[in-house]
Amino acid sequence: MDCGDETIAKPQLVLDIPFKSAIDANIVKNALSVDKEPPRSTSVRSVEVRGNVVHATFTAETAQQLRIAVNSFMDLLILASKTIDQFRRT
Repeated sequence: MDCGDETIAKPQLVLDIPFKSAIDANIVKNALSVDKEPPRSTSVRSVEVRGNVVHATFTAETAQQLRIAVNSFMDLLILASKTIDQFRRT
């Protein structure tokens, strides 16, 4: 069976995470941008702010690598969000 020039798309996930303000979104983006993907990782992460929304795109070679990258990102996202909330209360 001839597959021709067909290419298999890499797994990809796009997230839009809204925050209360553009300032909060920028704080989270800056906190998440400090940690780059490890050199051995084949996943690619792009994070930008659009108004009060953090827009993140993940692409990886396999679904497992994508899951690992997104889980790590979400852990850091939750931590950054909780930190912002904690400082807001004081």
